Amino acid sequence: MKKTRRIAAMIAALTLAATLAAPSFMMTASAEGYTVTINDNGKVSAKTHSFSAYQLIAGTPNEEDNAQTLTGTDSAFTWGAALDTATKQDAFITVVKTAFASDSTKTKVAALQPSTAESPATPSTPYQVAEALGELTSAADAAKLAAAIDAISSTLTATQTYAGNGDAATLTGLNGGYYFIKDTTEIGSTSNDASSKFILQVVSNQTVKIKTDAPTLEKKIWHNDSTTDAPNTENNTAPTFNTTVTGNGWADVGDNQIGDTVYYCIKTYIPDMSEYETYKYQINDTFSEGLTYDATAGVTKIEVFDKNGAYVTDLTAETTDTGVAKPDVTASGQTLTVNFVDLKECLLASSDITDLTNVTGGYIYTYYQATLNADALVSGGVNGQQNNPNTANLTYSNNPNQSGSGDNSTSNTPDDTVYEWTYTYEIDKTDENNQPLAGATFSVSVGSSKLYFVPLTGDALTAALAKVKTADDTPLTASNDTLYYRVAKSTDANATQTIGDANDTTHTKYYLIGLDDTKTYSIAEESAPATYSPKTTADEKTISDTYNATGNELATLNGEDAGGLGVDTIQNFKNSTLPSTGGMGTTLFVVGGGVTAVAAGIYLISKKRSKEEE
Repeated sequence: MKKTRRIAAMIAALTLAATLAAPSFMMTASAEGYTVTINDNGKVSAKTHSFSAYQLIAGTPNEEDNAQTLTGTDSAFTWGAALDTATKQDAFITVVKTAFASDSTKTKVAALQPSTAESPATPSTPYQVAEALGELTSAADAAKLAAAIDAISSTLTATQTYAGNGDAATLTGLNGGYYFIKDTTEIGSTSNDASSKFILQVVSNQTVKIKTDAPTLEKKIWHNDSTTDAPNTENNTAPTFNTTVTGNGWADVGDNQIGDTVYYCIKTYIPDMSEYETYKYQINDTFSEGLTYDATAGVTKIEVFDKNGAYVTDLTAETTDTGVAKPDVTASGQTLTVNFVDLKECLLASSDITDLTNVTGGYIYTYYQATLNADALVSGGVNGQQNNPNTANLTYSNNPNQSGSGDNSTSNTPDDTVYEWTYTYEIDKTDENNQPLAGATFSVSVGSSKLYFVPLTGDALTAALAKVKTADDTPLTASNDTLYYRVAKSTDANATQTIGDANDTTHTKYYLIGLDDTKTYSIAEESAPATYSPKTTADEKTISDTYNATGNELATLNGEDAGGLGVDTIQNFKNSTLPSTGGMGTTLFVVGGGVTAVAAGIYLISKKRSKEEE
């Protein structure tokens, strides 16, 4: 009876370890054997996972302790169906002995012998094996034992399987005994999924919970329509992510002017990591060529919030004496990596986090920024479907039966992409008859500040136009009647605030590249062609846009669902309808008027003399 109690203690300990770690199991008995029903856990669907059950030791569940142990003496224990040959039995005994070889307290485990052993002459019996396993009383021992069994599981005979076909997840027809249950799901390299913890369980009428959790990633870009240019991250409040493509604040679409700062935020879920020794957690972000990561500002904040939305800590501000580094931020080319290394240790290094259960189920918000550069792809029409995407995913540990660091098994969350747009605008110059007119200059202002532009000619023009697509989704081609300008960056040496040339006699259109849809652009005529008066008031112009459901295509541009190029036509009129002062026509009028006056004077004098003579 004493031996029976030891076996009961062992199985109770291993059952407890499984209870802490895996989907929920409801086990029912029938005449055909027991059925294990695997329930979802709220994060991962058991119905999409595959499971295999391996009966290691066959026996009778003890109903007196709610069937958490097996009952009986030596003859009541036999080898399970998974260990149906001497070779498999020997392999099982060997891996168990090897797993605990360094632990001198496990004397019964050390005494186990496979059939190939020279002494004793007979191999250990199933009852002896069960009693030896009774020495494994901790959850750590159970995890080590499960890992040892998994190492030979490919050579064992599965007693029953469930193929993850979407129906109720059940393992049926199971006889009583002690089982190793393994999640055999092939976790994709891109998913929001993870394997479950191995289960060591007496099969009978019981409920056991399995914890299978995986992180998620959601990325947003700051859309600054009708709001301040920069997001407010100073109040330790979790940001609100828009559920629609656009809208003020954090959305899936942004639009900016070349040279502007582009703000990003990534929201990642903190999974249950209790079954992992260490936990890999790394954000991978890829910028398109039109975006330059702002290395000077760096990752501006990494804030942790609990599952109730309460602020916990800012990991970028932490200073500790634990020797644990803050998240490692690395930027190379168009790639940004934020590596938390071991998320468990990283979080616990914070003085504000003493227990991971306080933050499990919460979220981490990572903020950083970039600049829209001169290589940005530009939309010059509603069908000019060119934008500047930014894509992120999260690398994470996906198997709690490994440590989750180094070369161990990981997956990436699905990519999440946001889209940055920038646009064009055209100024057309005409005379009083609406005919093209050359020789004017302009300035473009936002508020009280005049913008700087880079005149585009030669190879620079060719390169710039290749980045612009027009209404028919073709690259923009140069026109002989048009001058082209790109919004200048702070580093452009040849930038100018003047568009056009007062002495130009050829170009009557001015094409501006890299404008925003939020800003109001004030277009002022600085000088008019000779004999014309400049327009005295500036034109206030904006660019309007709408997008499809995902934000990667335009629906309308400047109110049009085809075409959509914004154009400001500025008309000039001549100074006067009469010939200008000093012209020949005026001279004739003056001379003609003088002759008439002289003739009238002579007539009057002559008439007066005639009267006097009479």
